[in-house]
Amino acid sequence: MEFGVQLPHFGPLVSGKGTLALAQRAEALGFDAVWVSDHIVYPATFAERFGTAVYEAITTLTWVGAVTERIRLGTAVLIAPYRNPLLLAKQLSTLDDLSGGRTIVGVGAGWMEEEFAALGTSFAERGAITNEHLQVMRILWQDEHPTHTGEHYQFPPLCADPRTAQQPAPPIWIGGNSKPALRRAARFGEGWLPIWHAPTGRGFSPAELSVERARS
Repeated sequence: MEFGVQLPHFGPLVSGKGTLALAQRAEALGFDAVWVSDHIVYPATFAERFGTAVYEAITTLTWVGAVTERIRLGTAVLIAPYRNPLLLAKQLSTLDDLSGGRTIVGVGAGWMEEEFAALGTSFAERGAITNEHLQVMRILWQDEHPTHTGEHYQFPPLCADPRTAQQPAPPIWIGGNSKPALRRAARFGEGWLPIWHAPTGRGFSPAELSVERARS
């Protein structure tokens, strides 16, 4: 069993020094990973819940990665539709290369409709956009001259190095408790990141998980 800890990069405990101190302390204590979540903006009505400041996820992990040596750097989860997939793939490959292959890429489709609207991306199409992001990122990380023609993104053969230090790609964990998220995990992921989900009791049974994998 492995254990990770959430970094205080948002909410009432948000602090640059605190984020670094916690990451270094977690590494010294033998924790396996530190994690960040992902919000760019959110309505002012959410301030009581999230606070008024949130550090950007990949920037935070890059900063933490520079002052640690062993601990894994995880996103739980990046909301794929918030970023162009070429930019996201480049940010993550840079992080993985500079950190010596310590990245865990947690990806989800998102849930906050107001944030989608503020960023000018489609909430209704978020599932399809996320799936295409996952396809594009793997192409960019693995192909010598990546190219892609899809529903939402198209590009000719490109130079997209650096490759990720972890080959053929960093582990991708898919976030979400919905049936589409389960299908996405079975199709694209090496892991599943549910939230507020006990391993026993209410939730998906092993039989249901097997059905979702078969359907994918």
